[in-house]
Amino acid sequence: MKKSTDKKELSKKATDYQKELNQIFDKALKEVDSELLETLDFVSKLSVEDNSQMFQITTTHSGTAKQNNIYAE
Repeated sequence: MKKSTDKKELSKKATDYQKELNQIFDKALKEVDSELLETLDFVSKLSVEDNSQMFQITTTHSGTAKQNNIYAE
């Protein structure tokens, strides 16, 4: 009986830690995304000869990837 209870407690602790880590990673990712967008905004305002130049950014989080295509103006 004790082993079953221990497994449940460990499972709950692991789930709680995973939720906490996800929150930390989400916060860090938002900060990085924000700084990256500020940098890209600055770069897009630079004089660019070819307006079709494109910046590709890929961010990976929780096993998923998303791609943002940002065009310089």
